[in-house]
Amino acid sequence: MIGLLRPAEYYREAAPTYQLGQVCLAPSQFLWNPQGPHNFVLRSHYNQSQSGYEYRVDKVIRLEDLVVREDLNKDLGTRYQEVRLVVPAKRRPVIVISREFPARRDGKRSSEESLLVVPVYSFEGRGKREPHTDEYIARVKAYYFWEQFYMPESTQVGISEGYARLDRIHPVAANAEWIKPLKYALSDDAFKALRSWIRVYMGEELHKVDDLLFDYREDRIKSLMA
Repeated sequence: MIGLLRPAEYYREAAPTYQLGQVCLAPSQFLWNPQGPHNFVLRSHYNQSQSGYEYRVDKVIRLEDLVVREDLNKDLGTRYQEVRLVVPAKRRPVIVISREFPARRDGKRSSEESLLVVPVYSFEGRGKREPHTDEYIARVKAYYFWEQFYMPESTQVGISEGYARLDRIHPVAANAEWIKPLKYALSDDAFKALRSWIRVYMGEELHKVDDLLFDYREDRIKSLMA
């Protein structure tokens, strides 16, 4: 981490696998917001083809309509309390933070191979999005926000300076067409720090998890407030 690890010490070369700490590229979806501009679902009847099921987005449907109008979901062949949503996603660098969960089958019930990943966001501004302010960046570097873990820039890895967002941890299918492993991973020390920060985000006390990180954060925040 900044002040404890040099930026060059964050990353290491690694075989392109799904090991812990591996840097990958994968779609990370935006949060579903019923009041936002993306509150639409697939409504039309589905047609089966050789490549599977094909759908067509018909119109915007309010979230409350999905609750009270069962016909909208019956048209899609969904089961009880299931809905089919369409949400935007962005392909981002992500870090693997779990072991690969194998596919399982129990009678007619099954689950797919999957991983837990944390997406990495950039401080940069692109398009209509404004860049983060210097004050905000300084706070992220000081580990001021519990849900953000500072990530230095690495042109070699392909990561811009930014932060891993722990409040956006999500599962992905362990499929090369969906999540592409790069030839880099976090260093052992950097991944240890990330795991410590995840534990703190989940409710543990920082001074009991990592006293070095605790002291660093205290000193940095005092400097920011001076």
